[in-house]
Amino acid sequence: AKYNENLSGLTFYNYIVDIDEHFETKIETIVSDLKQLYKSIFNRDGLIVSVTVHEDDYSKIEPALSRLVSSLPQVDVSKYNYKFELEEINEGLIIPGQVQYVCKGANFKKLGYSYNGKFRVMANIARLDYLWNNVRVKGGAYGAMTNFSHSGNMFFVSYRDPNLKDTIDIYDRIGAYFSNLDMDERELTKYIIGTIARMDQPLTPAAKGTLALKQYISNISYEEELKEREEILSTTVEDIRDFGKMLSELMDAALVCVVGTCEKINESTELFDDVKTIIE
Repeated sequence: AKYNENLSGLTFYNYIVDIDEHFETKIETIVSDLKQLYKSIFNRDGLIVSVTVHEDDYSKIEPALSRLVSSLPQVDVSKYNYKFELEEINEGLIIPGQVQYVCKGANFKKLGYSYNGKFRVMANIARLDYLWNNVRVKGGAYGAMTNFSHSGNMFFVSYRDPNLKDTIDIYDRIGAYFSNLDMDERELTKYIIGTIARMDQPLTPAAKGTLALKQYISNISYEEELKEREEILSTTVEDIRDFGKMLSELMDAALVCVVGTCEKINESTELFDDVKTIIE
């Protein structure tokens, strides 16, 4: 996540702004960096080629692929092990506008929990019931989302939200909501079906190829996919209630990041360790 933030997040935005403001003095460095980047990317060393095609047709493509690969230079590129210094900081990022994007997130593995397919069912209930009714319907936000990833990272986030602190309070109460959840097996079955449906959406050949490449690079095996599916299908109401304790612990440990208006962020400065204006 930190790597991606450097490539496409606020850090990258600040990098581009700096280039724009000091282009004449940085032009030689920029050209040199781009040439080095070119050599690293268009290179046979460490190359992965993903081909989406019917097995019987691969032989027709292979000669062209061989010519393409052989046309690339082969330059030794050392694998770089990135080590980032991570800060635990609650951030308020001010932009012009009238709405907020309110996020609170943590890592469940750091609290001793392991990923399980049942997380998907719990997240589906959180998204379609708790967050929708409280953040969207009652709070007036355009939308609300959540995700629990294999890495352990999780988040709740609102989209185009007129509120700030009220939304964070909603996130903080989600553990109690799950611990006291009143749901019968029939209702749970609907959520399980919905969870499986999100996994089993029809895919175009291109989408299948993209998914296969993602799983290959992420080292997710077919057996792991089956295990996750079995965990989803075996989810019980008690499993869902048991998530309440974990969610409460996560919200106690979670960090806040809000992109929003000067007025709303300044009304809740006690929530933030750092407040900065992103766009004047």
